[in-house]
Amino acid sequence: MFKSIFIPLDGSKRAERVLQYVEVLARRSDSNIYLIQAVEPHIEFSGSQAADQDEALEKFKQEIKQAEVYLNNVKTRLEDKGLKIQTEVVLGETVKLIINRAEGLKVDLIAMSSHGLSGLSRVFYGSVAAGVLHQVDRPLLLIRADNDEEFSDKEVFMYTNILVPLDGSKRAEGILPYVEKLALSFDAAVIFLQVIETRFAYISPYTYYSDAELEQFETKKLIEDAEIYLGGLQGEFHEKGIQARFLVAEGSVVKTIINIAEREGVDLIAMASHGRTGLARVFYGSVAAGVLHQVDRPLLLIRAESNEG
Repeated sequence: MFKSIFIPLDGSKRAERVLQYVEVLARRSDSNIYLIQAVEPHIEFSGSQAADQDEALEKFKQEIKQAEVYLNNVKTRLEDKGLKIQTEVVLGETVKLIINRAEGLKVDLIAMSSHGLSGLSRVFYGSVAAGVLHQVDRPLLLIRADNDEEFSDKEVFMYTNILVPLDGSKRAEGILPYVEKLALSFDAAVIFLQVIETRFAYISPYTYYSDAELEQFETKKLIEDAEIYLGGLQGEFHEKGIQARFLVAEGSVVKTIINIAEREGVDLIAMASHGRTGLARVFYGSVAAGVLHQVDRPLLLIRAESNEG
C-alpha cells in the first residue's frame, strides 16, 4: 500500500501529532518512514551587517544541530516500537525541500500536521501544504493539530470507517484506488457521499449577491442520478469484498461532509483535490480547508488534474 512514508517535522508536538496516524499504516505495509526537518537560512548578505551575519550564521548552525538531535530522538522512539526510520536535516525553503526530497525518494505518501511551530506553521492555511499538493503527484495525509496537547505513545489509531465525498467526475474518482487498498488492508467500511447543493450564490456585474434555489424537479433528478452513480460504485466495492454503502444529501458541501463524518464516526475522509461540481473547489478554496479546519480526523488528499469527467 504505502511502502514509503515521508513526514516533515519541525520540532513541535503539534507536528508530531501525525505520527499516530502513520504508525498503523507503516506496520500494515512494512513501510520505510523518512523523517525530515527543514532549516531555513536567515542570513543577510550585506557588508555593513557583518556582525549580524556572524550572529545569524551561528544561530543557523545551532538550529541544524538542534534539528539533528531532535530527529534522532524521534527516530529512537519509533524504532523502539519496531518501525523502520531514516532521518535527514535539509537546508532551504520548506515547500521546495519537501517536494524535492519526496520526489527524489519516490515516496508513496506524504503525511503532515496542519500546524507546527516554525517551518510548518503555515501548513494548510498558507503556503506549505498548498504548495506541496499543487506540485506533487502523490497522496497527502493531513491532520489538524491546533494545540500543543501531546498524544500518548500507547494510542493506536485504526482506519475502520472511511468517508469518500464524490461528485460524479473522473477527477474525484482518482482517490478510489487508495480507498480500496485501505479498506482491504484494514477491513474497513466505506461510505460514498455525494452532496447536492440546492442553493448557489451568483455575482452580478454590480457585485451584488443573490441566492437561487434549484427547482424541485431538478433537485430530484440530481438526487436520482447520484443514487444510481453511487450505487454502481457500491456494487463494485462489494464484488471486491469491501463493505460499502452510500449517502446522498442536500446542502452545503463542507457542512454536510463535516456533519456526516461526525454522525457516522468516520476515521478518515478521503477525497481528490479537484472535482467537477461540489468538489471543484477542494483545497484551492473552501471545501478541504473547511473540512480540515472543523474535524479532528485525518484527511487523505490526492491531486487530480485530469480533464476527463
